[in-house]
Amino acid sequence: MIRRAAVAAVAVVLLGPGRSPADTFFSATWRSTVRVEGAPPGAVFESARVWLKEGRIRVETVEKGRTSVALDAGGELYLWTEGEKTGLRLSPAAQAMSGRPSQGYARRAEEIRARGKAVGVEAVDGHPCDVVEDEAVGDEKGTYWLARDLRGFPVQARLERRLSVALPFGSARERRKTVLLVHNSEIRVDVPVPSPLLALPADVKFQDPSEVLTGRPRPVPR
Repeated sequence: MIRRAAVAAVAVVLLGPGRSPADTFFSATWRSTVRVEGAPPGAVFESARVWLKEGRIRVETVEKGRTSVALDAGGELYLWTEGEKTGLRLSPAAQAMSGRPSQGYARRAEEIRARGKAVGVEAVDGHPCDVVEDEAVGDEKGTYWLARDLRGFPVQARLERRLSVALPFGSARERRKTVLLVHNSEIRVDVPVPSPLLALPADVKFQDPSEVLTGRPRPVPR
């Protein structure tokens, strides 16, 4: 009995009052639709199937019958198209400049809830959600709808980011503030996610964008 009480006390310290280990999810799969605020009706930035497990996130998009995969390993981002033998490896800095929408907020859901500012309660797709505003993370700020019946999974998000956009002259690019509207559906939390989904394919060679442009491999740190 004493040991159980001690464990409960530690949980309160780590998770905060009213929290329990069951308040967070450890794996999830969902379908995500990302739009840009102000875009024409029906214009979709990204429509994807997503899996999360142990901090890794796999995002699959299908266009013209081809499946493109982005694997966020918690540091570098790996991009490839199924059936091809080469892919790209992006550092966090390159990711920020790439303009790709990120599903990384799902990995930080518990952190967002613990640190963010609660601004209300709303229902989204029948899920009662705590609406939380989070302070800037890097160059990103956001408002998140965390579903109470899905262990705090973000059913919806409004993300303010600086994305790299092409300018109308040459190859110059400029970073502009953009608001991404994320809507998640078909959400399942704490479900089995096959480990091979979160692993890099052994038959794909990954290169930095600089390697692709120069033909020279990136130096290996010693």
